[in-house]
Amino acid sequence: MKKTLSNAVYLPVAYASFVVGVVTLANFLLFIKPVIGRHDHNNDLVANIQLKQHELDASNKKIISVTNTLEKVMNICETHSIELEPANSINSRISTIVQLAATNKVTLIEATPAEPTHEDAYQTIPIEFKGKGEYADVAGFINHLVVMYRDISVDGFSITMQPADQPVVIINMIWFAAAD
Repeated sequence: MKKTLSNAVYLPVAYASFVVGVVTLANFLLFIKPVIGRHDHNNDLVANIQLKQHELDASNKKIISVTNTLEKVMNICETHSIELEPANSINSRISTIVQLAATNKVTLIEATPAEPTHEDAYQTIPIEFKGKGEYADVAGFINHLVVMYRDISVDGFSITMQPADQPVVIINMIWFAAAD
């Protein structure tokens, strides 16, 4: 005789198996799947943190490079500092400019200093230089001026032609003098 499960035993066992399956599925959906999702999310966070760390390292290298460059510039500035002359020696400075112009074949028409502008540690005195000369001579004069006299800055210049004559050049420069 074959033994068979009766419906009275089979249904509760089937029902219990179904319930165990539903509970297992519910556990997977409620607990295990979010853990798997969290793992993917954690991988994304780790990748993002590693990217940010790489960017931070690159920024730190740039900051170190800029800091080293600034230190070099500061050392150059300290070793190449300029001793500014007093403002009352303006006539001597204009005389030096005129001599340098003559050396470069630029003839003075006039040199006019303007009123000084006072700053905390220095003062600036604009000087308008008007002269005659060929373009190449004027360029040489400006080059020698800014190389030899680092306390002078050329602010601008213009060259105009006068009929049947040499070009007239107007050079606007700024002389940095010691504060009073």
